[in-house]
Amino acid sequence: LYLLLVLAVLCSAVYAGGDSKEKSKEESKEKSKESDEKSNESSSKEVTDAPDSTTIAAAAEDRCAGQPDGTVLASLTTCSNFVTCQGEVETVETPCVPSGTIFDASRGVCDYEPNVLCTIDEGVTEAATTEAATIAPEPSPDQLKGLCKGVIIDMIPHPGNCGKFVICVLGKPSIQSCVKNQVFYSDIKVCAFGDPKKC
Repeated sequence: LYLLLVLAVLCSAVYAGGDSKEKSKEESKEKSKESDEKSNESSSKEVTDAPDSTTIAAAAEDRCAGQPDGTVLASLTTCSNFVTCQGEVETVETPCVPSGTIFDASRGVCDYEPNVLCTIDEGVTEAATTEAATIAPEPSPDQLKGLCKGVIIDMIPHPGNCGKFVICVLGKPSIQSCVKNQVFYSDIKVCAFGDPKKC
């Protein structure tokens, strides 16, 4: 009888051990599946989080986001135009004047090509158009209005002519001209002798 009791205990221990081995195998399989699912989720998140061309285009359109009104930026399509930020939105592109000048983003003014590094590849068609273009009209006060929005009082360079500057008073622009053979120096806010073609 004692022998049967020992045999029963041994059998139940072996049976229970077999169950625990199967359970641990099943648990390890489940853990493996879960970790595979998590790695698949994280890799799919990585793919989802990667910026697509739409996101990049939206970033280009949001160049004025967080910029103060009146910030002048280079055009994304041609070196001979610029845009002004107004209400964190880009305004209509404005051509540089006089004809033959291109926008210098580092100084925020239009200047002659030898003085400016343009990084937009415009191709032959754009260059031919620029050469054949007639003299562009001066930007209107409405086009310049964005330059002064939010400005209490300041003197800023005219974006299309080195011999002119804009006085901003309570957000309203007033275009002023330097005397003959003088250009506006924005760093010291005065007109002084200089070459308007090389300002």
